[in-house]
Amino acid sequence: MFQNEEFINDFIDEANSHVEKFEAYLLNVESKNYDKETINSMFRSIHSIKGTAGFLGLSKIVKLSHSMENILGDIKSEKVALNSEIFEIFLKCLDTLKSMINLGFKSEDIDIIKYVEMLDLIKTKDDNVEKLFLESIKESNKIDFKVPKFNKVNEKIEIINNSIKHGKKLYKVSFIDNSIEYIRFVMNELNDLGDVYIFEEPHESIIYFFSVLEKSMIDMVIEKNKCELNELNISLLFEKYSNSDDDSGLENSILEEVNITSSETVRVSVSLLNKLLDISSEMVLRRNQLLNQMSIYTKDIPELNELLQNIDYLTTEIQERVMQTRLQPLNLIFNKLPRMLRDLSKQLNKESELSIKGGYLELDKSIIEELMDPFIHIVRNCIDHGIELPSDRIKKGKNRVGSISINAFHESGFVNIDIIDDGRGLSSSRIKSKAISLGYNQDFIESMSEQELIKLIFEPGFSTADTVTDISGRGIGLNVLKTNIEKLGGTIDISSKKDKGTSVRLVLPLTMAIIPSLIIGIKEYRFVIAKSNLQEVIKVDKDDVKKFNGSMFINLRKNLIPVLDLYSLLNIESNIVKEKINIIIVKYRGRRVGLIIDEIYDEEEILVKKLPRYFKDITFYSGVTVLGNGKTAMILDTESISSNANLDFGECEQSYTMSDGIEIKKESEYLVFRSFGAEIYAIDIKNVLRVEKIEVNDIQKIGNYDFIQFQNKPLKAIYVEDFLGFEKKEASSKYIYIIATKSFDVNYCIIIEGIYETISTQISYHENLCSKYILGNIVFDSKITIIPDFKEIARSLM
Repeated sequence: MFQNEEFINDFIDEANSHVEKFEAYLLNVESKNYDKETINSMFRSIHSIKGTAGFLGLSKIVKLSHSMENILGDIKSEKVALNSEIFEIFLKCLDTLKSMINLGFKSEDIDIIKYVEMLDLIKTKDDNVEKLFLESIKESNKIDFKVPKFNKVNEKIEIINNSIKHGKKLYKVSFIDNSIEYIRFVMNELNDLGDVYIFEEPHESIIYFFSVLEKSMIDMVIEKNKCELNELNISLLFEKYSNSDDDSGLENSILEEVNITSSETVRVSVSLLNKLLDISSEMVLRRNQLLNQMSIYTKDIPELNELLQNIDYLTTEIQERVMQTRLQPLNLIFNKLPRMLRDLSKQLNKESELSIKGGYLELDKSIIEELMDPFIHIVRNCIDHGIELPSDRIKKGKNRVGSISINAFHESGFVNIDIIDDGRGLSSSRIKSKAISLGYNQDFIESMSEQELIKLIFEPGFSTADTVTDISGRGIGLNVLKTNIEKLGGTIDISSKKDKGTSVRLVLPLTMAIIPSLIIGIKEYRFVIAKSNLQEVIKVDKDDVKKFNGSMFINLRKNLIPVLDLYSLLNIESNIVKEKINIIIVKYRGRRVGLIIDEIYDEEEILVKKLPRYFKDITFYSGVTVLGNGKTAMILDTESISSNANLDFGECEQSYTMSDGIEIKKESEYLVFRSFGAEIYAIDIKNVLRVEKIEVNDIQKIGNYDFIQFQNKPLKAIYVEDFLGFEKKEASSKYIYIIATKSFDVNYCIIIEGIYETISTQISYHENLCSKYILGNIVFDSKITIIPDFKEIARSLM
């Protein structure tokens, strides 16, 4: 017995992992009938928990897991048949075991008699014999442990593969003391701590021990002067057997022993990771300040430019690597769903099946933690409000079993999660009735489309629930849920069709600490807007901004968009009248809103800091940051600004007919760059996802295409000259740039040699310059600048 706090924390982490796997295996068997391999996996999971708990002296955990292990052994040998009663008992025992594991040494205070009795009654039920569980943990030492022997390669591969999946280490056991009593003692001890097998080789028999425990812990059980335990490279052993047709030629010499300090993973406390994140984030700020301050000297000191580029590159690399240490898979949330849906389906007398894809995708730890409750809320809504009773589904011609699917995928630097059910869908008539009862104008409600009506459920206090339940909320609607998602820098959208089902899409950033942003100016003040909220930037004549009933709007490509003046909203005085007005278009609850600003300064990756407490009552700001020039800037909460403006989209749409014929002379923002020829090119800034510096050697040729690794996935790379038929020269430096694109059917990147700047201008069209892959041109620095048709290029890559 080793009552050591350091060991118990490792045990809790590892045992919880085994419990999660056991629960997933159990639910899989229940839904897909008996599967021998899954039963074996369940047996190994519970056996691992029992072994380590015995080592730490956690007798209650050992006792309960041993009883569960006995039933699994009888199921494997077909002495006990699986049924719904056994599944329920196992799940109850598993919940208790999970609680005991988290209590650590205090688990000895938990009463487990009724759970052990329930398990024992399973064994004796067929004979109608009722007897209590006999405490026989110590009795196991009296039994000779027979070690399984294997000589077939496929059997060895299966054992090694399963051990790798369960995170086990590989040890080779060699005895110095060959007495039968000592060997029996060691085998029994090792069996409680892991799995022992004998692999028959042509010239010898090797005893292998697979366990999640570190060597230092196992050494406390065996006597070093009587038994040797050497850690081996489990991956190498798997590789050697996988590449072999039989056992011949597999000598013990191929197994490279590894030093225990060279493990591929290491445990690091979350507090240390948080500190590293803070430091790397501060580095980004200092990098921005350095580049800003030193940029004026780069012309006089040519060497300085390359030095600054290297600092920029290395800082970005460090920050991204530190962020990766905090990334966690969505499966941490998704793995909780099968059990939850199973229990809710039984409680509501419904039948449902769950499909999950993309659980391997990763988000920052803080986002995963904050996403847990909102996500569970949405899925509970699916089964409670969406999926109908089997009898009702049959009447509608549906399968009696409802379907809920979860699909996560990457798109434009964000993670999208779709939650889709095939239930009853949302009732537009109930939404209308609720809206009118809350005081909405009836004519306005009647004029709304079905999709517009659906979005009303996100309004504060809006809920169509008839009664308050403990399953899917308290009748407060989805406004709180939406607010929580938006606090993470994400968005939520919903669509539904009556009797067809409902689809909810969450769009989430990979991290909340560092965000791409746009620096804007209002008078002498600087503000920041997250690019995730930004749709486009336009410049219009002052006469193009129209007023109707005290509200302002513009006609943008035949769509009326309400416009807000940040001067008045932020109480900034201004007496200057400008002929040209800059407007940024932001997203607001599935619609678009324009914000009038003075200047657009730069794009920058910023570190988000919490607002000081004396700003807590000012809802227009979501945070504060330090800019590259060392000055602080407030981060604008565009959602809150739009919400507090009390926008009436219905009134704005009615004014459209009164303002027919308005045309806006729009200028667009273009990123001007040079490629590998004499020509100058430009791309609409709204199609640019990111610009990154890379090395020429980072480009990989695969078949007829070039690829680079972008955000941990391959991205197709193109040269503009290859499509326009212009001469292309070799890169003059080992460092080049890529422009990662967005908003096209196929995302790809453009390989370029350098960036000039971003300009605002109008595109021109000349027949002599237009072709399949040329959209038009602009003038930059008195030179004709070609705008390739990157959308057409994207189509050619499909």
